[in-house]
Amino acid sequence: SRCYEGFPLVIPEAYSKGVPCVVPNHGPFPALIHNGDRYCGRTFVPSDVDDLEKQVISLWNAESELIEYSHNAVDAYDKLYTKKVLNQRWHKFLHQVALHEKISV
Repeated sequence: SRCYEGFPLVIPEAYSKGVPCVVPNHGPFPALIHNGDRYCGRTFVPSDVDDLEKQVISLWNAESELIEYSHNAVDAYDKLYTKKVLNQRWHKFLHQVALHEKISV
């Protein structure tokens, strides 16, 4: 897509089921498929349908990489996107705002 959301919820939803993502290499997307030093998917050149097709097909055919990315996706979901984790981060943010502290993300 030529347009993008700031944070598309489809990515954490996919991760919760262990589904790696193929995302455009622009905006916030590349950072969303990194879980520390591990990857949860691949990027493609924006607006390049041929590269998108290439990345999807090659990932589909790379079974060991697909399994690794799948495990990494679940780990990323558990670490970053569960209800418990998001609530903790939200409460920390609200506490910092209430105390006029420097906001840390």
